Amino acid sequence: MRLVLHGHPRPQRFDQKTFLQGLRAVLPAQVETGERPPLLETPTDEPVRHAARIGATRVLDPFRPPHHRVVCSNTEHALERDILSGVRAPTGRPPPEGELYDAAQLSAVARDLLPVEERRLDIIHLVLTDRLIGTYQRSDGRYHARVILAGTPHLLSTAGLVEAPARSRGYYAALAQGPAGPGRGALESALMDEQLVHGDPRIPHMMVGYALMAYFWQVHGEAFCSDPHCRLYNAHWQRELIQAQSGGLCDHHATMLHHHDAP
Repeated sequence: MRLVLHGHPRPQRFDQKTFLQGLRAVLPAQVETGERPPLLETPTDEPVRHAARIGATRVLDPFRPPHHRVVCSNTEHALERDILSGVRAPTGRPPPEGELYDAAQLSAVARDLLPVEERRLDIIHLVLTDRLIGTYQRSDGRYHARVILAGTPHLLSTAGLVEAPARSRGYYAALAQGPAGPGRGALESALMDEQLVHGDPRIPHMMVGYALMAYFWQVHGEAFCSDPHCRLYNAHWQRELIQAQSGGLCDHHATMLHHHDAP
């Protein structure tokens, strides 16, 4: 079994060394790990087409079911070219102030960048991105931000760690006060113990748990755990996320991890 980490596109905002050290510390010894440059930002022979493909995965309306767009607007194309060239970074925030990408469609773009001979079950591809990804849920008719989309490759969104799990009800109540309230920055500083913020130094450690979810999904066919103290717990609130990622695996998944059977 081999694990390939396709690095974070903005290393100044994500301590990849800490992340990889944490991941290697918990993976079975026989899992070989390696690093590569960021996958989505890797130069291609067709940079204009590549930027257009990524731009077409942007969600224009979070309340509309997903549909495949062949082309994107000139504005989207220009923004993606700037992101890919490093001129700017994604906002990492949801619409209307930011941008959201359809996780399945973005994963398909990433998959096409992998060598065909490496699209195998015995190679785990982890793609770190600071783009905010989401999936559409028909149950309530809208997109929801996600941290992870499992597959080949696995997408891991650092922006999703901040935006996908809900913050405390008190945070939203205070934010709803508008100009009369304390403001987003002051709220985030006051509530640091119970939520993450963009650029948070805790993010690399928290992301190790989601990399483990990708590992368990590919090796054992299950990614999540119902135990709120297990690192595989699918947290829906920021406080749940911080609690789950502050410990280790539950006994059941720790046993599974150390009885590694590669496909």
